Amino acid sequence: MKSTSAVVVFVIDLPHVVRLRDRAQPALAVYGLSFGVALAMLSPVLRQPPLDGFPLSTYPMFSTARPAISEFPTLLGVTSSGEREVLSPALISGDPWAILAFETVRTAKRGGKRRRRALCEAVAARVADDDERAGVYAQIVFVTETYDAPAYFFGDTNPRSIKVHATCPVPR
Repeated sequence: MKSTSAVVVFVIDLPHVVRLRDRAQPALAVYGLSFGVALAMLSPVLRQPPLDGFPLSTYPMFSTARPAISEFPTLLGVTSSGEREVLSPALISGDPWAILAFETVRTAKRGGKRRRRALCEAVAARVADDDERAGVYAQIVFVTETYDAPAYFFGDTNPRSIKVHATCPVPR
């Protein structure tokens, strides 16, 4: 009990022990530190162009103006009747995640003719091994489709243009 009462007495007598002028300097340091932290948090917003990062996200993927015309590289399955169908991410990259399929296609597109052809052949092999799709597609086409994004969301879902990068048959 003695130690408990000593602590209580110390806490109660603390204002009498510390003089006012001794408390002024730490208070300025606390205010300065608080101002510095607040400024650091706001700094991403104040930069041009705005940068995204910790501790404050400006969500640039939503807040930055995007062009109306967008290009999407992808691989399409072409049926024997000539119909083109979008392939699933699993057929394109071997993984069910759409972002991985997109990055796989984008990397191959940037990698030149050989990489585009290699991806096209790998996708054709995956299609041939897939029980549901093996007999559906005659060939795989590596394309870049260009869309008018605002028009797309108002119902015009046809691409403005299609550029073919590689074509390969599906093995039987």
